[in-house]
Amino acid sequence: MDKMIASLAEDFDLKEEDNVAGFLGIKLNYLEDGSIQLRQDGLVDCIIAFLGLNESSNSSAVPTDSRPLGADIHGDPFGEEFNYRLTVGMLLYLTSNSHPELSFAVSQYARFVHSPTVNHGIALKKIGQYLLANRENGLIIKPTKDLRLELFADADFAGLWNHEDTDDPVCVRSRTGYMITLGGAPILWGSKLQMETALSTMMAEYIALSNSMRKLIPIKVLVAEITDAFKVPRDELTKVVQIWEDNEGCLILANMKPPQLTPRSKHYAVKHHWFKEQLVPGEIENSKRSTLSNKKQISEQDALRSRNFSSCD
Repeated sequence: MDKMIASLAEDFDLKEEDNVAGFLGIKLNYLEDGSIQLRQDGLVDCIIAFLGLNESSNSSAVPTDSRPLGADIHGDPFGEEFNYRLTVGMLLYLTSNSHPELSFAVSQYARFVHSPTVNHGIALKKIGQYLLANRENGLIIKPTKDLRLELFADADFAGLWNHEDTDDPVCVRSRTGYMITLGGAPILWGSKLQMETALSTMMAEYIALSNSMRKLIPIKVLVAEITDAFKVPRDELTKVVQIWEDNEGCLILANMKPPQLTPRSKHYAVKHHWFKEQLVPGEIENSKRSTLSNKKQISEQDALRSRNFSSCD
């Protein structure tokens, strides 16, 4: 890498900055407690300016309203000066690298890049106002020596009901939110509408488990290959992948031995059996995780992880 930089410097005027990773503008700040903060100041400033905001503009403590964002099919056409699609593209890149808490908001906005309305433009500016108030913040990671791979999964059952056109099947779609961590550090996260209609909360939760498990399996294989190649020690306990879920019915169905389906759940047998095949004692295990409403039962570190996850949902 040093040779490549030196070679480029012969032909180009390269400006060197301290503590900047040469990977697409992600800045690494090493904090006093040993943690690392990932920031994309240049991209954040670009988004703020692109939306027509400045230091005198109003800021926001949250990136989106609690009310889900619908298609607004009868709303006035989008008429802002900024390019809606380009702004969403920049936000998607920001979300996937240094701001996981924006996953839910940006996922909503991305649904309407082909037909935004005035209300979608207002909602998009709100996320710019949030960045204005949090321009110096970013994802903070503090890996532990316990290289345990964990998956936090959750679902919002039919969350668009009464917020979307009732004649559109999308109005009853549920949303999946997940975060995968390694050694306590988040490495993959997402928030998106499910592609099929869940018929119950338990089904929505099970679909979320199944979909997020598909993200987990390749990472599990990759982690095993890397640790073996570099001879990084992992005891039998840390080799167990832990999956956290808060729905009791979903947990009972996932952990039932022998595998059984109730009359109300037999219609999603394919996902059930695929998920069951991945649960192997000593390799991947499924456990209960309380939601943030029960903070007293969660340690500081777990609360931080849960807060990061809940913002993605």
